[in-house]
Amino acid sequence: MYKSTHPIEEFITFDDSFNSCFQNLEVIRGSNDLMIHRIILVLSLATGLEMKYVFNIKWKELLMLGTENNAVVKDELRVRKYYIPIHPKVKFLLSDLYCKLDYPSLELEIINTIPLRLGTDRLSEWILRASASDHLNEINKINVKHLNVFNFEIFSQILFGRKVFAVNGYTNDISKFLKLHFKFRTNKELFFFLGYRSKDEIQYSLNNINLDANGTLILLEDKNFNDGYPFQKFTAFSKFLESELIAYKGPVTNSIRLLLLISLYNGIRPSRLLSLKWHEVIHVNQEERTIQIKKSPIFENQKIKIYAEFRKNLLEHYVHTMQTTQNVIFYSKSRGRKTYSTIPNLEDNVFISNKYNPLTQPSLSREIKKALQNLKFPHAEKVTSTSTVIMYGRRIMEIKGDHKPTIQKLKEHFNFKSKKELFDFLHLTGSREKDKEIYNFKGKVRKNIFEGILYDF
Repeated sequence: MYKSTHPIEEFITFDDSFNSCFQNLEVIRGSNDLMIHRIILVLSLATGLEMKYVFNIKWKELLMLGTENNAVVKDELRVRKYYIPIHPKVKFLLSDLYCKLDYPSLELEIINTIPLRLGTDRLSEWILRASASDHLNEINKINVKHLNVFNFEIFSQILFGRKVFAVNGYTNDISKFLKLHFKFRTNKELFFFLGYRSKDEIQYSLNNINLDANGTLILLEDKNFNDGYPFQKFTAFSKFLESELIAYKGPVTNSIRLLLLISLYNGIRPSRLLSLKWHEVIHVNQEERTIQIKKSPIFENQKIKIYAEFRKNLLEHYVHTMQTTQNVIFYSKSRGRKTYSTIPNLEDNVFISNKYNPLTQPSLSREIKKALQNLKFPHAEKVTSTSTVIMYGRRIMEIKGDHKPTIQKLKEHFNFKSKKELFDFLHLTGSREKDKEIYNFKGKVRKNIFEGILYDF
């Protein structure tokens, strides 16, 4: 996506750092230092402000005391001449930690709330390094000289700016916002700051969108199987397929379940996925004699998502198949890996029939209906070859709203030439009057940039 300028950039990402702010809170609440660190980190990432600026924000700029001995966080933080909205989850964390700090004076700056043991000289570095807890060993191996020249003071801003481009793509409005936010005059200055050589390096991808988001969504007209449509809400269908109550019920039923999940999360028709082979999704470490599901498999030159929720089930499907057909013995190992007795076959198809032959397109529709009936899905007869990809497209629109770069990417993804074709396919078309298309989706946009980058938290 961008020109990496330092090895540490590989290990500290916006999503990991922001998520880390809400982890291990019971431990964090036991240390005043760690609570202050968390507050600084979450505010820096959520606002895109320089950490040193966040250090000096006064509590009264963020919150006020409620009538029930609680802290009421404001909806917005005023910065210079404009206001930055505070995300509900950030408000929760600020309120919680402020109370745990025993209600410091509202006149105090965050950095002066308590005497910090580490001081402030390298505070930005320690805060950001701690946010990459899964990669501490890798970071510790980086040469000290390299770490000393890295500018941690502004890195949270760089992460913020890159995240904005990652979820929005490049538009003149986005560029204008970031230049104002970071006080730059030209695109050249902005791109240099974020590590891009030009706007051509900003690669907006549908893969950047978290489809499991539980945050603020754009309301679509409710359409589902009950109303005669060949789909239902993405979340309802994914939860059904991922349900822990659904036990292994044979190779073809499990194959169909996994086929539909991968189709649903990637917007690829089930019939196209039939040719997926195990070597495309499984990584073999011959030295350790282990196998595991790849984090970013490539299928037909497209990166596909295998979410953690069903990665384990996909691996179990492979193990069961190989044990039955190849007599390969597997043993459990930590972190979603299996050790094997002999090198397993990776050339077979992932999706198979009850006789362990590859599923074929002529029988696919029938097998999908039979498998869904076996899984007690109430609308099995109404599922079509496009059901999962329609749910995928509608889910993306539900998350992104009336967003031109997203609509363009969806047109390319589904090979449509016009917005009308796309909206008709996704059943987003409203009424028509005087030959002029009126979409019931038009104008449904996110309120601001900050909501746009934190929609999935």
